[in-house]
Amino acid sequence: MSARAIRRRAWPARRGRVSPLLCGALLWVTSWSFAPSPLAAQDATALVSLVDRALARTVTAGGAGCSVGLSLGDARLTRSAGLADLERSVALTPASIIEAGSVSKQFTAAAVLLLALEGKLDLDADVRRWFPELPVYDAPVTVRHLLTHTSGLRDWGAVVQLEGWPRGARAHTNAHVLQVAARQRALNYTPGATYSYTNTGYNLLAILVERVSGQSLAAFTRDRLFTPLGMTSTSWRDDHRRVVPGRALAYGAGTAPRLNMPDESAYGNGGLLTTAADLLRWTEALNTRALGAPFGDSLTRRMVLTGGDTIDYALGVNVLAHRGTRELSHSGSTGGYRAHLLAFPDRRGGVAVLCNGAGFNATQLAEQLADSVIGPRARRASRTAPFSRPVATAAARPPIPPTEHALLAGTYASDEVQGEPFTVAVENGSLVLRQAPSTRLVLVPTTGSHFQASGQLVWFDRDATGRATALHVASDRAWDVVFTRVR
Repeated sequence: MSARAIRRRAWPARRGRVSPLLCGALLWVTSWSFAPSPLAAQDATALVSLVDRALARTVTAGGAGCSVGLSLGDARLTRSAGLADLERSVALTPASIIEAGSVSKQFTAAAVLLLALEGKLDLDADVRRWFPELPVYDAPVTVRHLLTHTSGLRDWGAVVQLEGWPRGARAHTNAHVLQVAARQRALNYTPGATYSYTNTGYNLLAILVERVSGQSLAAFTRDRLFTPLGMTSTSWRDDHRRVVPGRALAYGAGTAPRLNMPDESAYGNGGLLTTAADLLRWTEALNTRALGAPFGDSLTRRMVLTGGDTIDYALGVNVLAHRGTRELSHSGSTGGYRAHLLAFPDRRGGVAVLCNGAGFNATQLAEQLADSVIGPRARRASRTAPFSRPVATAAARPPIPPTEHALLAGTYASDEVQGEPFTVAVENGSLVLRQAPSTRLVLVPTTGSHFQASGQLVWFDRDATGRATALHVASDRAWDVVFTRVR
């Protein structure tokens, strides 16, 4: 479909801003418009009141805030409350640009899907066709595996944290992500066997778009998605140093919030800079199939695992049901930004929430608004963390006694993880893991040779004498990273 055709089906440009009103925090409204629709005038008033009340309950005057977009049929509104800049007391408005975190993934997926529909790549092809840097694994990782978090690739954020450079501590780029992925000789699991959320796949997909199209993901999506759909306030944080007029700053949680900006240039997994109004333009494009039926069908096709189970995740979106109504959903969190986007194709509805404070629960706010206009959703059972598996294998064994902790002391390193090695020592009766310059974690015994430390699992391989030969670290996104004893 041509850009002109897409533009004809997209929403018109934003209308002018209306006067602000005070309701516990500063509220702004834009883009409130109606074409002929089944909604009555009192319904429009009710929607405005609904969003205002939700923002008044959520946002504290003088603090960071949220922008909300709500659409239903031909009606849409955007409203904001709170501050975009706490130092200068700049109000957050619907025109303020906020980073969308992992809501961004569906736009990366859309770019890949456009190239696939044009015959320029195959979603079921081995990614090493475009990434010869990656290791050869026992089973191939496909483009579809990257799109659906079923590749088995370790999340690069979990790996660089083991290097001593967690996300936010270094200005990582997509080139760094590819380097990290190329060093990983093991996967979390056989590709396609299960689901484990990993940002690595989406950073690789951003590089894939460039290697296939000759354009960066930022340029490709600008030309093929944002401009045709009228998303004129949307771009990517492909250079975190770039000045973005109108961007709201991000803040951590707490009574004395601190700046918490995503100071990295890796993008595709996140990094979309946008507004609630632009996100509603996107949901309208999904709801009306403005990019064509094959595009919509492919984007929302849920992944089937090799064992036959169908998961909720499709290509950058979760496909769920809300009171029997199909729902496309994704949340986002990067630095102090929080986001959630919902689309209801059967109702031509959408809910967009963008917040610039880590203390906000954007998902909860979006779902509460959806519950009000669609109906309450059923509770979903929580899933067991996949990295609990190593502990289960040793569940019947008592912990290693403190008298044997000295046999675990030593220095451990891994070719898959760059950075300072780990040093394990007995300190004041406790087993302690250190990493220069300042990491110090007390290892808490659980079962057998297994320990817990700061939300991660640590366990040791031991020889016949009980002396440790290797150290394993597992988190929910990097299941088993092995460090060999070097001294």
